[in-house]
Amino acid sequence: MILQYKPSMKNDGTNPWISVQGSQASSEDVGAEDVDEAAAIEEAVELLKEVTAKIKRIKNNKSIRANKKTGAKSKKELLEAERVSATEKLKEISISHGCVSGKWLIFAPSDKIDTIWSTVATSLVSGPLSATSASLATVATCPQIETPSYEHLLFICIPNVYDKDAVTEVMRVLLRNHGLYIVGIKSDLYTSIGLYSDHASGIPPMIWKYTPLLPDAEIKACIVPNLLVTAAVIIMSLQSLEEAYFAELASSQTDKDTASKPENGTYKAPATDGDKQDEQAKPKPKPKLELEKQEADGPFAFDADENDEDEDVKSQKPAKQVALETEDEERRT
Repeated sequence: MILQYKPSMKNDGTNPWISVQGSQASSEDVGAEDVDEAAAIEEAVELLKEVTAKIKRIKNNKSIRANKKTGAKSKKELLEAERVSATEKLKEISISHGCVSGKWLIFAPSDKIDTIWSTVATSLVSGPLSATSASLATVATCPQIETPSYEHLLFICIPNVYDKDAVTEVMRVLLRNHGLYIVGIKSDLYTSIGLYSDHASGIPPMIWKYTPLLPDAEIKACIVPNLLVTAAVIIMSLQSLEEAYFAELASSQTDKDTASKPENGTYKAPATDGDKQDEQAKPKPKPKLELEKQEADGPFAFDADENDEDEDVKSQKPAKQVALETEDEERRT
């Protein structure tokens, strides 16, 4: 059933809640015949009306001033005293009529609710929660209209909210074994009389919260290991992503190297951006004719045109004159 019905399913008007019964009976400490819910609700509603009226009168009384000399209390002190007194009277009504059942309230994000619900429900049936006084687990399904950042409400029901030891035992399991964010524990009687956080009386809607049950050091000791496990999972995921990235990068480089090899098997390294820049920086070779002309114009160059002109003059002289001139030159040397 846990796998078949998931809180991520959308509420179609017929399935607003999913529940799993634990091994503990809801009337373990108090027999069903001892519970007079109707009488408890009637008395609690009447008390709530009286307290709400008193709270309103105190708030509207401008003459109330704190005075240390006379011992007069401030508005804040008077309001707090009324709320504490009302809480004690509600406890008396609950115990006298056997209406002491309640539930731990837990909020969970939508993207994790199926996993959280599966572990909690399994724990209640055959896990750590089954060894506690927890009797029932209930979770809200998704609303018909999508709500951004929607959080699911979970109830872990217990038979007696005023049994501090039993309540604390359940709290330890929820923190240590499941790492859940617990809001507090609320009496079913409070729910029946409409006592919520925004009630006009200002009476606290929770019977217990964290600190009165467990010291901060123990709460941190329960929560930190779960945070470390979560952090370890995140680190492992990041490492896997990093390894996959570099493996893909290496594979891509291998494919490029293979593609750059010619068919005859001779490997030619792919040109880099630096090689391309060096090649562009090299001066282009000048034409051969222009280079020969530059060499001829050097400091040791000779005038080829003049020599050619002398040879032409010699070739135009009569052979006899040329022979005499040659003989004369030999005689001088």
